[in-house]
Amino acid sequence: EEGMAPLAVFNPHPWPVATTVEVEFGAQLGRGAIVAVDDADRRVPVQVARSSTVCGGRRVLVVPVELPPLGYRLYRLYADPASGPVTERGTVLENEHLRAEIDPATGWLSSLVHKASGADLIDDEAARAAHAAILDDPTDTWGHGVVSYRDVIGRFTPTSVRVVESGPVRHVVRVDSAYGSSTMREDYVLVAGARHLEVRVTVDWHERLRMLKLRFPTALTGVTATHAIPYGHLERVPDGHETVSHTWVDVSGETPAGPAGLSVLNDAKYGGDVSGGDLGVTVLRSPPYAWHTPEPLPEDGDYEAMDQGVQRFTYRLLPHDGDWRAAGTPRAAAELDQRPVALLESFHEGPLPQHRSFADASDAGNVVITVVKRAEDGDGHIVRGYETDGAAATATVHLPFLRRTVIAEFDPHEIKTLFVPDDRRLPVVETDLLERPLSESEDTTPDRTG
Repeated sequence: EEGMAPLAVFNPHPWPVATTVEVEFGAQLGRGAIVAVDDADRRVPVQVARSSTVCGGRRVLVVPVELPPLGYRLYRLYADPASGPVTERGTVLENEHLRAEIDPATGWLSSLVHKASGADLIDDEAARAAHAAILDDPTDTWGHGVVSYRDVIGRFTPTSVRVVESGPVRHVVRVDSAYGSSTMREDYVLVAGARHLEVRVTVDWHERLRMLKLRFPTALTGVTATHAIPYGHLERVPDGHETVSHTWVDVSGETPAGPAGLSVLNDAKYGGDVSGGDLGVTVLRSPPYAWHTPEPLPEDGDYEAMDQGVQRFTYRLLPHDGDWRAAGTPRAAAELDQRPVALLESFHEGPLPQHRSFADASDAGNVVITVVKRAEDGDGHIVRGYETDGAAATATVHLPFLRRTVIAEFDPHEIKTLFVPDDRRLPVVETDLLERPLSESEDTTPDRTG
């Protein structure tokens, strides 16, 4: 079709996902505004952002997408001459769910309001102290003998706070800051309709025997701290001790507006601490490589330090009322850790429909299906999931590509693995993590076919 570019987007999660995707693009559709049209002829505006590729006239297209569970949808991109003007909003980021305000003096949030509850999650006074805190860290590579890091000696200081995007899809405020020989960039991104504030971080680090922590001081009292672990979560005492958190950590408690909380999701940083309502994510450390106390450091300083140079990662701030269970934090973290895949395509005939779902397990909100794959042995597929909230659940897993529907009962915190035979006449069998049947005589998991 003349003047059209197809965009195929795949959702890796077996529940519907509404998000945005970004694709690099040339000048095929001209230099003006662009609109996306889905398979049902619904139009959505596309925001055009500047590419990091300086030459060649390339741009980044930011496309809002609504994707079927573990499946794909095809969008068609066209030039849009009817695009209207965009309102400038400065350093306030606001949509129907959140209102965030960045203080140019600190480069950090002075306010983060969850509109449904009216709760402002940010402790403004504490936030003025240090968001990007530098700590003295004379400990060895493995931090032997250390239970917490508290010796703050400085912070990144903002050098520039400016709007870099403002359009129908998202608003982006960029904060550049510096400390010593190091620089940091945080892009605060709020998408229309999003329940989280995304922050994209680039750090160029050149310090030694130092640590960088990003701190999130909240206005919460009576805090319960919950940390993600593989296939589950743990509540830990918020005593400031350094601990492991995987893709998310949450603090929930009380505000003057009522019960509320803040989940911090991240795609690459798995250590941190919680001290009361003050949450910290450990970004990097710079001890020498493979230095083990009590071996002394070379007096001439001739050693190579860890975590030097450029690092990039993303975190999301997810405010909520109640606790993290109502916010769907585990699924939100999974959507950050495994994002949709977008591919610019050529237009051609094909045997597949323009949207399709291969697996759907969206009915039980406290069950996350993490694996749908071909079995290592036998003619069938493996489906694996776990219960997230500590409450028993019944999950219905639709597998259209096998023409089967599986009903699985999950105990609190249970991890369950199922072998689903290709032959619809054979029952579904529960297995262990190595895909061996739990018991040859055990009852099989209920199964409906059709």
